[in-house]
Amino acid sequence: MPEVPDDYVHRIGRTGRAGADGVSISFAGEDDSYQLPAIEEKLGRKISCETPPTHLLRAVVRQTT
Repeated sequence: MPEVPDDYVHRIGRTGRAGADGVSISFAGEDDSYQLPAIEEKLGRKISCETPPTHLLRAVVRQTT
């Protein structure tokens, strides 16, 4: 997650161009949670937080170890 909310908003803004809808998925750990309030304030909306399915988490661990 970017340290600066404006950087995050700029990055996710690239998912929908010229008025098109877009979807942005960010992977963040508990260490990143302190950044959410500032990002939500900048966006003017709450960010939905979901826990990935266990099988996906295991796949990521296998690839990074």
